[in-house]
Amino acid sequence: MTISSAATTASSENNPDNPVEGIWNFRDVGGADSPVTIRPGVLFRSSELSGLTPAGAQTLRAFGVTDLYDLRSPTEIARTGSDRVDSGIRVHEVPFATPAAGEERAPHEIAYRQMMIESMTAGRSPDPASQVNFMLAEYRRFVELPGTLVALKAVASQLASGATALVHCAAGKDRTGLLVGLVLHAVGVDYTDIAADYLRSNAAIGAMRAHISAQMEAAEPELAQTMAAMLSDEVLGVREEYLDTGFSQVASVFGTPEAMLVAAGVDATGLTALRAALT
Repeated sequence: MTISSAATTASSENNPDNPVEGIWNFRDVGGADSPVTIRPGVLFRSSELSGLTPAGAQTLRAFGVTDLYDLRSPTEIARTGSDRVDSGIRVHEVPFATPAAGEERAPHEIAYRQMMIESMTAGRSPDPASQVNFMLAEYRRFVELPGTLVALKAVASQLASGATALVHCAAGKDRTGLLVGLVLHAVGVDYTDIAADYLRSNAAIGAMRAHISAQMEAAEPELAQTMAAMLSDEVLGVREEYLDTGFSQVASVFGTPEAMLVAAGVDATGLTALRAALT
């Protein structure tokens, strides 16, 4: 099943600053003014691209994207659709986790489902605090999934070789936010600037809410309004404490983000090449 045209239209209309038609939460990571400045036009991030329009595909060509990294699980891709990109862009499916590891839905989708169950069982409104706690646990889990290391090595190695990469998951905020943050840290970007880029995903909350609401309307119109009212910002957006938790887990497990890249298989030569490619 692919994303409905209604969902695609809703996402575009509620994300007017997005330059790529048919997706949301798209941005160039370059330009961070830190001890190092990331070169524009090398690393991009976004939501999934199953609703990408022909005009959107043309825009990606104009940006020079050569490689696309999809962090979604195979089950997510089968359920919501593969990326619609031109044949000239290489698509790499590098899931953080497989369905066997329980990764059948995106983190925000799992949190939303838990919120629905909790509300119906307890007969009360959703508890935002429980959703925050769930997201914090997800970020800790991301760090220890074997697929995270595979994805990190794939993106870092391809960037080091001169690729222009677009990284995405479902919403382009959680898995994408952590992976991009780790890459930026490895090349010397200050954590403050990494967090600032990460928090830019909150500008896409409206687009994401419209996208999910349109999907609900198409699938279960009689429940769509009630379900849409439960789409909390804690689930649809990001908070700095989510990223803080992910990086704290990296420190606990690996010591540093750079050490995590080494554990992923990116050696000193690779790290030097990555810094040269991005700065």
